Amino acid sequence: MEYIKATEQAGFISQHGECICVEGEWNSDSLPLKDALHKLGAKFNTMEDYSNANSRIQNNLMGPNVVLILDAKNPRQYKSWSTVFVLPKLLPAPHIASWIREASRAYECYFWQNDRWEQQDRQGTTATFMKPFSKHADRMFQEQILGVHPELVEYWHRIYPVYAGANEDHAIDRVNHMEVLSAIEKALGRGKDKVIFSNADEALQPQSIHKAHRFIDQLDYMPSNTWFMLTSSLDGTASYNHMCQLMGIQPKMKIISGMRFENVTKTSMEAGFEGNRTLDFTKHPVWAGKEFKIGKREKKLLCFNRMPRWQRARMVGFLFEHDLIEKSYVSFDIKNSDIVLSTRSSWDIKNNKNIDKEFRDDPYIENIYKLWNRLPLVLNRTSGRDNPVDINVEDAGYFDNSYFSVVNETNFYHNLIDTGTRPCCCIHTDGVFISEKVYKPIAHRHPFIVAALPGTLKYLRVVGYKTFEGLFNEDYDTIKDDNDRHVAIEQEILRLTNLTDDEWLELQVKLKPIIDYNYNHFLSLKKLNTTDYDLVAEF
Repeated sequence: MEYIKATEQAGFISQHGECICVEGEWNSDSLPLKDALHKLGAKFNTMEDYSNANSRIQNNLMGPNVVLILDAKNPRQYKSWSTVFVLPKLLPAPHIASWIREASRAYECYFWQNDRWEQQDRQGTTATFMKPFSKHADRMFQEQILGVHPELVEYWHRIYPVYAGANEDHAIDRVNHMEVLSAIEKALGRGKDKVIFSNADEALQPQSIHKAHRFIDQLDYMPSNTWFMLTSSLDGTASYNHMCQLMGIQPKMKIISGMRFENVTKTSMEAGFEGNRTLDFTKHPVWAGKEFKIGKREKKLLCFNRMPRWQRARMVGFLFEHDLIEKSYVSFDIKNSDIVLSTRSSWDIKNNKNIDKEFRDDPYIENIYKLWNRLPLVLNRTSGRDNPVDINVEDAGYFDNSYFSVVNETNFYHNLIDTGTRPCCCIHTDGVFISEKVYKPIAHRHPFIVAALPGTLKYLRVVGYKTFEGLFNEDYDTIKDDNDRHVAIEQEILRLTNLTDDEWLELQVKLKPIIDYNYNHFLSLKKLNTTDYDLVAEF
């Protein structure tokens, strides 16, 4: 009986990972499972092997009665992108629980409890599968997929969408694996032949890729053109191929990419006027009559920074360094946002051993520590509007009374496993990503500089927008090195902020045609697809 149970466990593990790596100490209760895994071709590493492979997790990883089993199809599984099994039915020891909660990890996690496998996420809770074609999900998927790729509407009856975004309530890496697998399999049995994993509101994320690949492996009887992933990584295919290379795996999906946040932004502009929804914003009660007015401004620039990412801390530190905070509208609130870097002492980066040594000399960051008593900087964030992502008329004054915007996008650094990860940053992505942050100055008719990954301005031009090339130095958009790109942006900010009011009046005359064009182009219907192949041909 004990051997049968071990075989059942081994079979479940084998179904979830073709090659198994078992770490930790085995006791007599574990031996039947080990035998069963051996018969399934499992690979076993010793604790010493594991420690040598991963310096971050070394001694005292596991107690004598706990075994950690990792999916080892990926050679970098000890970093992330893995499946974790904890045996036996005892809850994991505290040091394992800490390892599981580590924020940089992305994986499926199963515990053997109550004589069966129970899937849990890092915090020990499970997510709910978002079933397609329910009222809420159907509208969401149509907005995400058809809103940017309307050419797929005639094939909608063949598509089975699966949520693969970052919402923790429904995140694909936290939903019960077998439930989703069964749902996809049943949909294929009903005649659906295209599965789109929808990560529409994010750049590509390794945990979603990992999980999608697991489903594809288990449903390998379907042709390769069955599988797609939707993303807001505008260079989706290149980003996906690079990520697969780092993960040590072969690409298995076609990537569908596009400017999703243009639609999100337009929807927020109409908020509160449900009875008067129209794309003709010239007749909209809030936006009618808005225009870019040439004139002197009270402030040099506008720079929103709600989420205190590393590049934003550097930007705020730079503005402090050059006495531009008081001359500008700037928001930045670190104290209530990040549990790791939420205290003054944690921003003493030259002496903070929790920050990788290579990043301790990043310029201007130390100003957050030195000038801590001048924080937080608050503009439009209130208790009732904690995440002011919407295009709101209440913000108009910030745009109307400053000369230009500095847009600190979500992604700036190439935070991939081969380049290191700065604190407070989106990790494991290098895809060009344009969010509502860029559309805010366009909607409010404001010139802007974008601090983001290289190619951001290029993709704005791809869908018909004009940038300020020739009036602003936009060479930064072509610079791949993150620090060099920072420096180029900072130099252009200094140049613009050193212009006199009279010089700005002359520049505004030249900026106005571009600003007006972008506003009208923003409100127009246009192709938002940045997919680099003929998507319809795949159907």
